[in-house]
Amino acid sequence: MYAGDSKEIVVPVAGITSLSGASAKWIMKNNTSQVLKDTMSGITLNGTEVHIKLDPIDTSTFSGTYYHECELMDSLGDVSTIFTGIVSISKSMV
Repeated sequence: MYAGDSKEIVVPVAGITSLSGASAKWIMKNNTSQVLKDTMSGITLNGTEVHIKLDPIDTSTFSGTYYHECELMDSLGDVSTIFTGIVSISKSMV
């Protein structure tokens, strides 16, 4: 992705029928920078999908490789890491 892009990361969660009553946290970070989203700011749960909204300000100063991870807590308090990965962010030339 490019620094400063508007993005919506949509993650389907398999094996469930509803995310009602659940909450989620997501982080993207490297050694010097990070962005954190949760269901109070930037994450919405829709049916069986987690929607993570990135605004331009979230990554405008980012460049390089970042680790990211999303954790889901269901209505019973059970916690699951639903994905992890590496994101490469390039500076925009425009």
